[in-house]
Order: sequence, then C-alpha cells, then structure tokens
Amino acid sequence: IPIYTIQSINLFGCLIMPPIVGALTTGTEDFQIVMPGLWIMACSPIFIALLPNVFGACVWQLVLTIGEVLWSPRQDSWTASLAPIGMEGFFFAFGSSRELFGPLGDVVMGAMNEKYNTNCLDCRDQYGHFCQNLSNSNGTLQCVSIQESCGLFPTALGDDTVPTCPTTCLECPTWEPTDPSAFWYLLTLFSILSPLSVWVF
Repeated sequence: IPIYTIQSINLFGCLIMPPIVGALTTGTEDFQIVMPGLWIMACSPIFIALLPNVFGACVWQLVLTIGEVLWSPRQDSWTASLAPIGMEGFFFAFGSSRELFGPLGDVVMGAMNEKYNTNCLDCRDQYGHFCQNLSNSNGTLQCVSIQESCGLFPTALGDDTVPTCPTTCLECPTWEPTDPSAFWYLLTLFSILSPLSVWVF
C-alpha cells in the first residue's frame, strides 16, 4: 500500500471534519476543546506501537486526525485569549517559532528510524519504489519496480511454486528485522509531554 494512501487519511480528515466539529462544539470554551484534542493526538502513536503494520498505521492516522481537528482550529483564538491586549501578534509569532526547529526534528526522526525501523534498500530501486513486479525478460524472471529493473531475482525469495517479488521489507530476503514498536513507544512518551505541559502551566 503506498504510504501516501495512508497519509491521505489525515489530509482528507482535516479538510472534511473541521466544519462538522466546529458546528458540534459551538459555544464551548476553547480550552475545553483544545486539551482533549491535544491528548488524543499525543496518544495516537500508541496504536502503531501496538500494531506495527498497515492497519495500525491507518488507526494512528485516524486518531491523530481526530485530535488535530479538535485543537488546531481553536489554537489561534485560545492563544489570543491568553495574550495581553495589544500583544496578540507577539504571542502568535512566538507560538509559530516552533517551526524553526522543524529541520532538527527531521534529523532526529531520521536517526531514530534508521535505528528502530531500518529500510530495505536491496529490494527498492533508486527512487524508493519496491521491486515488486515480476518481469520475464528473454526467459529470465526478474523483479522490477514501476520505473526500472532492480537486478533482483525472485527465485532467491523463497521456494514457492509461483515466484514472488517483495512488496514490503518483511518479504525482502536481505532485510534484518528491527523493533519499530520501540520507536513508536518513545514517540508516544515524548508526544504526551505536550498536553501535559499545557495542562501544568
């Protein structure tokens, strides 16, 4: 399953659900909506930690989206309510300063993925696509991607009657399994610090 198919759950959820949530929560104070949303979003990685597979990833995206559509639309109005009169712009700017740390977060996430959720480069082409298509070229069976030949032969993947090519890293013969759940447990722990700090301070 292409990764963007899973990520689109968040995209379409954030497009469709905010007006519905807004209509259902009219008249409710911002903080009463923001806090549950932050907790739901922060706890969402636990699902992929417990189920490190496609289904777990879909549940994670769904729960994450529910949390996001609760707190995100109310963030600006809640921030404005906390700011002294005339300093709303400063509070908005300070709240957005976290985006400056985006590249650092990417580096940290990449390092953790490399350790806890290793890739299987031997079974992908140079663009990252899996060599999952079986091709018969001049009587020789090969595994190819949607763009190029990978130099991977299906006979090395198992003793099945019908040769198969890897569609995931789990099916890649040279891939060494790691512990992706450990990564997501750590991410859940760090995510919980966000609503906890908002609640405490």
